[in-house]
Amino acid sequence: ACFMSRSSILPKRLFRWFLTKQIVLAAVALLTLDMVALIYLESRSDLSAEALLVGRQVVIWCLVSATVVMVAVSLFMARGLVVPLGRLIAKTRRIHRHPFDEEEGLQAEIVYDEPGEWYDLERALNELSRDLRQKTIRLSREKTELRTIMSAINEAVLAIDQELRPMFYNSQFALMFKLAGESVAELKVGEILRSPDVLQAYDAALKRGLNSQVGARLEISGGSTRSFQISVAPLRKKHNQEIYGAVA
Repeated sequence: ACFMSRSSILPKRLFRWFLTKQIVLAAVALLTLDMVALIYLESRSDLSAEALLVGRQVVIWCLVSATVVMVAVSLFMARGLVVPLGRLIAKTRRIHRHPFDEEEGLQAEIVYDEPGEWYDLERALNELSRDLRQKTIRLSREKTELRTIMSAINEAVLAIDQELRPMFYNSQFALMFKLAGESVAELKVGEILRSPDVLQAYDAALKRGLNSQVGARLEISGGSTRSFQISVAPLRKKHNQEIYGAVA
């Protein structure tokens, strides 16, 4: 079962490449040595024809035997080097597909318990998986909390990106401007809020990072208009304060 498991994650292309290189290098080295040996035998004038024939046969058999041994050694080395890589590739793919898997399962899979590069790499991958899992859980919780807060706010909220397209909005905004069921992601803010003052406030937040407040009359669902007091602020990335959007 262990053999089948390891075979299933064998990186075949890397395995073939490594094995081919090893065999080619070994073959070149052995052929060179055998040619030198044959030339040496041919240069020996004190050897009889029978002794020379035996010497040639010995050299050829040594070449065949050494080739078989080198192929076996190369096969063993190739498998020992690429199988751990295959396991790490498989684990990385599973972490990508299932970031919520329990970390105990990942720790139990460490079979390279001796100090070495593969052991260190697998431990580092497990630590990265644990961090990714914790961050994914935290982000999922924060996203749920944000949606709950946005739904509970009586005021309409709309955030847009640098392309002036909606990133998120709450239910009050959707009801007020009749966005339910529409392909909102394909719209631009100017198609939703047809007010130059509001668009200028968004532009100031996106390009200069300015907070602003404007008053505007906007058309809402049903064709009527209402007066709004609108606060606009930039959205910044936490690590470098780069502006990636604006919220009103």
